[in-house]
Amino acid sequence: MNLYDAEPAEPAAADPAPAYRGPRAAPGCGQMAGVFALFGVGALALVLAAVAWGLYQRGQGLLQRADELMSEGPRIALPSILPTPRPSPTPYLETTQVMAQRLRGASELTLAIYSLDTVTSASQDRKLGELTIGSTELLYVAHGQVRAGIELAEIGAEDMQVEAGRLIVRLPAPRILDRKIDVDKSYVYDVDRSLFGPIDPSLQSQAEQHALEQVLRSACEGGILAQANERGALAVEKLLETAGYDEVVVITRPASPGECPPSLTATPAAPVATPASP
Repeated sequence: MNLYDAEPAEPAAADPAPAYRGPRAAPGCGQMAGVFALFGVGALALVLAAVAWGLYQRGQGLLQRADELMSEGPRIALPSILPTPRPSPTPYLETTQVMAQRLRGASELTLAIYSLDTVTSASQDRKLGELTIGSTELLYVAHGQVRAGIELAEIGAEDMQVEAGRLIVRLPAPRILDRKIDVDKSYVYDVDRSLFGPIDPSLQSQAEQHALEQVLRSACEGGILAQANERGALAVEKLLETAGYDEVVVITRPASPGECPPSLTATPAAPVATPASP
């Protein structure tokens, strides 16, 4: 057989190309992360154990110290367990100068108020020589008020003294502090004027003055100054209760005779003079 006549041999089949699977992770990374996690947990457990041991040792020391203090007897005080009782405060006593200044600060003390509605009149005549030829009369309804009290500004240190734990206070005499006619509640009720009667605007002022005198007289007869004395003693006693004394004694004084005159008479209105005819 001729070599040249032989059939050519078939080429060998090539191996198939491997499939692409992407980049591979470096070997050993997962194992290293797990090792570090174990180390962290172990370190945290050691720290917690150390803290717990320290607290335990401290508690043991406190208990041992408490046992030592208790074994030393009652001479050692334990402020955190048995607090020392506070001493009772020393009572504070105000001096007479301080108390007098306190009372003077109240200045005027109104203790009694008297109100009265009254009807009064004022009249005026017109004369010709000795002959009355005309007249005018005014009726006035007045609302008056009187206030009585004590001037605390007049109290001095000499009006106070201390005897055996008692405070003795002498009050000034009661006074009429104010008297007035309330013009908003007062009015002219009637005016009676004859043919030749005078026209005088001052008649209303005269009627108001007469009414004020009547209100003052009625207040004095009703004992307004005595009421002011009684209420003044109670008020000052209450004001000085906190001064620190065992007892407060208030001594009042009688009112001055000039505060309530025994007789108040109205001043008659002056007549209007008319020159005589020639």
